[in-house]
Amino acid sequence: MSFTEAAPPFDKASNIPAVDNVRPPADLGIRSRDGVKFHVHKSILSVASQTFAAMLYSADKTNDNEEPITLEEDKRTLDALFCAYYPLADPELEYAEDVFNVTKASKKYMMEHAEQVAYRVLMSSDFLELDPFSVFSIACHFNLKEEARKAARHTQMCHPPSYAPVALWSAGGQNVWNLLAYGRRYKEAIWSALEEREFWDFPMHTERYTTFFCQACYPIANKIGILDDMCGPCGLSWNDYRRLSMEILRPLSYSVSTEDDRTQLKKVLLLEAKPEKLELNCLQCRVKAVEVVGDFVDALAREIKNIVSLVELELHLDE
Repeated sequence: MSFTEAAPPFDKASNIPAVDNVRPPADLGIRSRDGVKFHVHKSILSVASQTFAAMLYSADKTNDNEEPITLEEDKRTLDALFCAYYPLADPELEYAEDVFNVTKASKKYMMEHAEQVAYRVLMSSDFLELDPFSVFSIACHFNLKEEARKAARHTQMCHPPSYAPVALWSAGGQNVWNLLAYGRRYKEAIWSALEEREFWDFPMHTERYTTFFCQACYPIANKIGILDDMCGPCGLSWNDYRRLSMEILRPLSYSVSTEDDRTQLKKVLLLEAKPEKLELNCLQCRVKAVEVVGDFVDALAREIKNIVSLVELELHLDE
């Protein structure tokens, strides 16, 4: 059977003794299912994995020139597994499928460190933001309840993907259905709050965002305690804030606004500000008026997160 050499340090050239290479040579060959041969050290694999230790003891491989052991994993998965145990940088797992395959293989071969490396990548901000649906499916497959819940929250911040998430087949139909129901409850919780006048009074305190204070125009107002009397209107009423927020957020196909949505809301609010109600006496007044609108958008995002944090996701995982 033909094969190609793995990338360094698992290729044959990296394991030939030389003046500039005094590392002990590899004593075991392992071939991936897609025909890539890895030159590795039995001692390292045996310490890293009880499964490999038992496999190598029974196989009794004595040197790297013998027929290599063929495993069912592909080259990307084996390279990541081996890199996790050699004194090298942790493997870079670029795709959700890589994380799924490495996690599955690390459990199969009882390689705990490689499993932890894969988990860290799976729950990184990059994966949660770019592919939360795959993270949810993978977490369900491996019975990671808290990780699945965290991924579920992130699925409410983006459009559903146009492709099937990794490991969707193993997430379980009940869990996929519960995720859809979770999204509906998310939206219901948000809109039941936003449609109530009380929400805009408390906890939003929307009235505080209808005025601004300019330190440049009234430098001693704060010191003498007349700050409220010196505040100028920013051109927006509490009802303007409420109406425009709901107009921007309601059409979204997901439940929690993204940074782009918040930026759009801020721009629309600034455009809505009524010139006849603005008192902009200097450049600093303009800066403060913009800051007040930005503060409102940030506060709204925080309160929405507080609302949806109370929504529970039911999961059916093996204990």
